[in-house]
Amino acid sequence: MIQKVVLITVIVILVGTLTLLAVFYFGGNDTKQTIKDLAGDQVSLISRFTDTIKEPGKTLTRISSDGVSTYGIVPNGRKVAFFDSNGIFKIADLIGNLDYEGESTLANNIRDGVWSLTEMKAIITTVSSDGVRRVFYDYRNGEVDSINDGIQDIVFSRDGKRIAYNFFDEATYEGNISISKADGSAYVMLLKTRLLDAQVDWPKDDLITFYKRSSNPKERVELFKMNNKGEELEKILTDKLLLRVLWAPDGKSLIYSENTDDQNHLYYKFIESGEERDLDINVMADQCAWSKTNIDIICFDNNRFYKINVLDNSKKEVYKLHGEADVKNLTITPTEDYLLFINNGQLYSLPLR
Repeated sequence: MIQKVVLITVIVILVGTLTLLAVFYFGGNDTKQTIKDLAGDQVSLISRFTDTIKEPGKTLTRISSDGVSTYGIVPNGRKVAFFDSNGIFKIADLIGNLDYEGESTLANNIRDGVWSLTEMKAIITTVSSDGVRRVFYDYRNGEVDSINDGIQDIVFSRDGKRIAYNFFDEATYEGNISISKADGSAYVMLLKTRLLDAQVDWPKDDLITFYKRSSNPKERVELFKMNNKGEELEKILTDKLLLRVLWAPDGKSLIYSENTDDQNHLYYKFIESGEERDLDINVMADQCAWSKTNIDIICFDNNRFYKINVLDNSKKEVYKLHGEADVKNLTITPTEDYLLFINNGQLYSLPLR
């Protein structure tokens, strides 16, 4: 009799467990997560369940099935958002599983984009016979708004709620460095400038920097900094050829590259002390990505990814690509476990652990 009661109890528990899992896994007509499920730390129970049973391999993974020109990490740090070559917005996990696929909301001539690190927002640039167009895209709700054509060289603030940019009027050849809300509203002009191709950065709340992003190998440029009110203008770097700059996550240091004797050289610079160090690798700064430690960077050089400690110059090969490579847009995930990049128009992830 006792054995029969135990058997019945076990069967009841088993049926209840299977029912609960079925509700979690198969509830509703569509098992894909909504965009809101993917926001911040609002990860659904389905996501937690599948994440625990999938072990990422230690090999390179192609995330996209079509060409990708721009991507951004979803604020939870475990997903990546991107537009494919047909202008379709998608979200996938870091081992290539598609979580969300929307309808085509933008033209398929996307050139590039900038993405908020903390908000589900991006500013996408498209190019057509009608010229260059920039749109604000809130991918939590699918909202798309046009941005003034004069707004160029855009970067998000570290909190992801505002943008800094160069507003340039080509008719008068005048512009100004400004800040505004992410959709371009409530703008404040900080500094007048005549720079057409400015590279604007917002390394930390009270620090905005800019320089002319020149492709002329004979044009010498300077890197300037100011506070977020357009005051205390100072030079950080001077007299640099083909200058490229990449700020550390804490905004206290940077790496920069310049070209001398037809060769790129990469340097580390700590802003407060002025300390500077040659990192002994011949790449441009935009071929690198910072770790959140503010100590390590990963750079791509001669078909190899290297991890470099900027404090002691130690260097370790991480991975070697085979075949012709055109690598750009390197990003280390906030959890430090993947490197994302675009190679030959496709989006890839590389495990770092």
